[in-house]
Amino acid sequence: MPSRSIVHVVWEYLTKQLRAAFRAIRFHWAFAVVLALFGLILYMLLLIIPPGDKLHDPILTAPDESAHYVFNVKFIAEHNRLPLSGKDDADAYQACVAHHIGLAPCVYSYTIYPGPNYVVSALLVKLFHHLGNPIPSYNVSRITSMLSGMIFAVFSYAAVYSLTRRRSVATILVASVLFIPQFLFTNSYTNLDAHSAAISAILGLCLVKFLQSPRRIGWQIALAIALFGLLPVSKYNYFALGLGALVLIAYTFVRERFTKQEVLRFMGFAAVSFLVLASFWYVRNLLLYHDLFGQSYMLQVMSQHAQLGKPYPINLDSLNIAIQRDFFTTLFQSFFFALGLMHFTLNTTSYDMILLLLLSCAGIGAHFTLISPQTNRRLRTEFLLLVGLYALVSICLVLTVLYNSLTYDFQPQGRYMYPILVPTLLLVAYAIKRDKRNMIIAYLMASGTAYLFIAAIGVVVKAYMPLVF
Repeated sequence: MPSRSIVHVVWEYLTKQLRAAFRAIRFHWAFAVVLALFGLILYMLLLIIPPGDKLHDPILTAPDESAHYVFNVKFIAEHNRLPLSGKDDADAYQACVAHHIGLAPCVYSYTIYPGPNYVVSALLVKLFHHLGNPIPSYNVSRITSMLSGMIFAVFSYAAVYSLTRRRSVATILVASVLFIPQFLFTNSYTNLDAHSAAISAILGLCLVKFLQSPRRIGWQIALAIALFGLLPVSKYNYFALGLGALVLIAYTFVRERFTKQEVLRFMGFAAVSFLVLASFWYVRNLLLYHDLFGQSYMLQVMSQHAQLGKPYPINLDSLNIAIQRDFFTTLFQSFFFALGLMHFTLNTTSYDMILLLLLSCAGIGAHFTLISPQTNRRLRTEFLLLVGLYALVSICLVLTVLYNSLTYDFQPQGRYMYPILVPTLLLVAYAIKRDKRNMIIAYLMASGTAYLFIAAIGVVVKAYMPLVF
C-alpha cells in the first residue's frame, strides 16, 4: 500500500505538470493554418530533394546529408548499434584532400557528436521497412528533421504567446521565422541543425515560464531538463544559448532572493537532467576516444589519410582574410536563402533589401523602447540589459563560426547562426509587450519573409522540378 500510494502521488504530480505544460501551448486557428502549411512544405521538400545516401552528391542535394545518413542513420538501422569513429566511417576518409589552410582535409562523418536524432531516424527507417512502406529510407530519415521543425514551431509559438498573451502576435512572429526559405530547407533533410533548433525552442519556452514563475517547481524542473539535459545533445554552436540562459537564471536567483537551499535544489535538478539525458554521449567519447568532444580524435584519424592543413592565426590579419573571402556576406545571405550546396541564391538586391529591413526593425525598436520619452527609466534599463545579453549571444555565435572557419574548414553557412532565432523572437515579443507600437517590427519581419518566400519559389521550381517531372 505505501509503495502504491507513492506511485499514485508521483503520477498525479507528473500529470498535473504535463497539463500545465500543454496549457502553455494555446493554438488559435491562424497558427493552426500556419503549422499545417509549414508541415506540408517540409513534407514536399523532403520528398523532392535528391537522395542523401551517396558520398559524392550533385549540387542539388543538402549539405553533408550523405555523411549524416550513411555513417549514422543507415549504419544504426543496419547494425543496431552506434558507429565507431575511425572504424565504421572509414569511407568518409577516402576522399581526403590535403588543404593548405584549415586543419580538416576530409569529410566529417559526425559519428563523434551526440546523435539522439540519428537514433530516432534509424528507428523510423526500421519501422517503415517493417511495415512495408515504399518510401525510400533516406526520405524516411528526413522525417525526424520535419518533426523537429514542427516542435520548433509549437514551442516558439508557446514562448512568444506566454510573453505577449496575444495569439495574433505569436502567429505573425513565428511565421516570419518558419517560412524563411533556408530554415524550411534545413528542416527537410537529415542533419544536426533541425533537432538542435527544436531544443532551442523548448529551452525558450521553459526559460520564459521560469522567469514568470521562478518558484514553480514544475518549471524549474522543465528548465533544468531543457538546459542541462537537452541542450548538451544539440549541435555545439547552440551552447551559446546556455550562456545567455545561465545569466538570466543567476539574475533571477538574485532578484527573487533565492535561498541557498533553493539554489542547491535547482542544481540537483540540473545534475540529474545531465546524467540521465546527456552524459552518455560524453562518457562514450571519453571511453572510446579519450576526448570529451571527439574533435581532436577525428583530426587524428584524418591525419592518417591526408596531411592536416594549417589554421589561420587568430588575429586581425585573419579577420581581413575572412572579409576578403566574403565570410560575413556569405554567412548573411545563406542565413536566408542558399539552397542545395549553397549554389542557388537570390540576386544581391534581395539580400540588400532584407538587410535594410532588419536595420529598420532595430531602429524602430530602439526608438520606441529606448529613446521615446514615453518609456520610463526602469523599462529602458531592463530592455538595455536584454539587448546587451542578446548582443553577447550573437557575438559568441559569430565568433564560433568564424573560429571554426579559420581553424578547421572555411564554411560560413547561415544555418550555423540559427541558435539566434528563438532569442530574436523573444526579444521582439518583449519589445511589443512593453510598447505596442513595436508591433510594426513583427509586420516588417513577416513582410520580409513573405518576399523571400515568393522570390525563392522561382529558384526552387527551376532547380528541383526537373527532378520531379
